[in-house]
Amino acid sequence: MTQYHLPTLETERLVLRPGLHSDWPFIYRMQSDVEQMAHIRTVRTDAQLKSWFVDFAKPFTGQENAWVTLTAVDKQSERPVGYFCLRIINMYSKTIEIGYQICKFQQRRGYASEGALATKTMVFERWDMHKVYAYCNQPNVASWKVMERIGLRKEGLLAQDYRIGDTWHNTLIYGEVNPKYKS
Repeated sequence: MTQYHLPTLETERLVLRPGLHSDWPFIYRMQSDVEQMAHIRTVRTDAQLKSWFVDFAKPFTGQENAWVTLTAVDKQSERPVGYFCLRIINMYSKTIEIGYQICKFQQRRGYASEGALATKTMVFERWDMHKVYAYCNQPNVASWKVMERIGLRKEGLLAQDYRIGDTWHNTLIYGEVNPKYKS
């Protein structure tokens, strides 16, 4: 079995490092904010958030379907601006999903594209993944534009498959095959 080490990544403006327990106040503010969560899920209770956060800060094991998180820290201010997450979908097929969430006060500054590109590059070059996927609900234009900016292409739409509150949403599926494996 391949061992996957979760490194600290650096971009021009960001350090992406494994999530820590000390990230809790920042993550809690984002995850408990109705506006911030509008395209992701209904805001969870404090107890649900605390339970979820235990997994957020766990060390990466490389197991299928286990999420791992990189907290994005602005180099200049040394403050977190968001996080990037990954989960191996299928070890045999070497497929992985990436996701991201940027604090609403830090959006529209290019952090999502910068961090998502670094994350995608890492899983292709260091982990030798065959394919990267990313998903978002259709009204989340900013998210699918990030996917397109980093080279992912729209591969499909799942009709009314994801519910937030009482509203059903369509999910967009984006993906990219590692250039090393393109035929």
